[in-house]
Amino acid sequence: MPNFFYYLFFYFVYLLSNNSQIHAQILSNHEVDSINDLAWAISEQDVTLAKTYSLQALKAAKNLDYWYGEANAYSQLGLIYDMLGQADQALEYHFKALSIEETHKDSIMMAYSHCNIGAVYYLQNDLENALKYYNSYLDIALHKRDTLELANAYLNIAVVYKAQDSIEQALSLYQKTLSYYKALNHIPGVLSSTANIANIYTEQKKYDLASEYYNLVLDSLENHSSIQLELNLSNALANFYLSQNKAEQALPYALKNIKLAQESNQLERLQFAYSTVAETYEQLNKKNLALSYYKKYNNLRDTILNKERQEKISNLETVYQIEKKDRQLAEAALQKKQAELNYQYQRSLFLGIILSILVLASFILYRNINNRQINKILRAKNITIEENLVEKDGLLKEKEVLLGEIHHRVKNNLELISSILELQGYHLKDEQAINAIKDSQKRVEAVALLHQRLYQRDDFKGIQIQEYLEELVEDISDLYDEDQSITINTTIDKLFLDIDSSIPLGLLVTELLTNAFKYAFPNKTSGEINVILTQHKDHLNLIIQDNGIGIQKTANHKNATNFGMQLATALAQQLKADMTINSENGTSITLKIKRFTLAQDSNR
Repeated sequence: MPNFFYYLFFYFVYLLSNNSQIHAQILSNHEVDSINDLAWAISEQDVTLAKTYSLQALKAAKNLDYWYGEANAYSQLGLIYDMLGQADQALEYHFKALSIEETHKDSIMMAYSHCNIGAVYYLQNDLENALKYYNSYLDIALHKRDTLELANAYLNIAVVYKAQDSIEQALSLYQKTLSYYKALNHIPGVLSSTANIANIYTEQKKYDLASEYYNLVLDSLENHSSIQLELNLSNALANFYLSQNKAEQALPYALKNIKLAQESNQLERLQFAYSTVAETYEQLNKKNLALSYYKKYNNLRDTILNKERQEKISNLETVYQIEKKDRQLAEAALQKKQAELNYQYQRSLFLGIILSILVLASFILYRNINNRQINKILRAKNITIEENLVEKDGLLKEKEVLLGEIHHRVKNNLELISSILELQGYHLKDEQAINAIKDSQKRVEAVALLHQRLYQRDDFKGIQIQEYLEELVEDISDLYDEDQSITINTTIDKLFLDIDSSIPLGLLVTELLTNAFKYAFPNKTSGEINVILTQHKDHLNLIIQDNGIGIQKTANHKNATNFGMQLATALAQQLKADMTINSENGTSITLKIKRFTLAQDSNR
């Protein structure tokens, strides 16, 4: 029973059919494509209605001057008339489609038209022309390197080989197409190739192999059925049993073949179905029934293959080739005319360029003569300017050397101070005093590290804050976490900050990280500290967080008595930073820094 979508589909068809005149006037290109698709979708259920919509799409495409829709409509009409057994009309439409596609050089549509024309010739038993057009289809598929189209082309060629009794060649191609379709997971192609291989084995009287392949198709038919596949399979199974003189088993399939061909109104298929049923009844020794179906076969064959239609079919190829030659000659003439116009244009352009060059050369010569004296004066001034620039460049280089030397000396002096503090710490016994010396030493080293980086980079505008802070964090970790029980994670944006921003930022990190090492993990248990510095639109975010015991909730950094926190607060004020402290699951200190300056990194 048709499902809901089936009814919905034909309801849409009904709406279109009752408003065809309006639609023909207002259709767009997209709607023409939709009607062509609709015609194809319903062609197996109602070929007459499909024909109506293909003609409507053709008319609308012509009104819109939409060549793709027009070619597609011609192709659909060709397929429909082929199903109706009117091969002459089918070929006429297919050749019209091919002419349009060749004019617009659409290789994909040309491939399909070659395939369709080959199919018409095959059903007319014109195997020479069928193979010719299938090979043209194959050439396009090879050029496109399209595996699916290659498989389809080889499948059609194999059908012709089988009809020519080139059984081994046909079997080889069917096996090749089966491997292609399997690789693509193209189930209809797999089933079609499998059924055709079974047909070959039937021809070779290898019935066990044939039966094995037919069963593979039958097992999958329920989920992947189509009228064409069922037609092919029912006819093949009827012949399979007939070749073994099992007419009683062949009869249901032969009769089903007639029913399917009649329901889909495929007269070409119907004539062969009549022939198969006649042969079946003959084998069953039911002479009257056999004669009846032979008569049906002959009458339908005479209708399809009448003399007038065959003459028209034989002329269609000639007419197409003549029209194709005329198009090629017209295109060649157009190209020749275009080449002549291009030559005249290029000749005029060349003469114009030569004339322009002569005029420009005369103007330049005139200007050169008048500017010689001016150039003498300018050269004298340039010499003076160059001498001044050389002198200025020398002064700048000397300034840079002096700045570098200053930073180097500042760094050395700070390291000397750090060493003095370290020596002083050796002579102290009070733990609080030792920690104070140790903290001061770390602050001095933080500033010394910044001057060292300035000196090493030979760029005094600023420093790469990521490299500086990562090295600073590593130094603090080595000082306060000798057994490396605390994990340090850094997430720092690559920013080039000036000195005035970098020094307080480095000291802030030093103070807050030192506090974390000293107070977050009192029992020296394992822990984790994250140092994060990210840039936002108008501020920097600095976050120092740990998973330690947490700072007291009553603590207020603005009223802190701890010197480190007092210093951190003062540095935050210098950077115009808002400081917030969160003591849930450890301690997280966040500073929103509003005063900072990004410098230009000249080493990049």
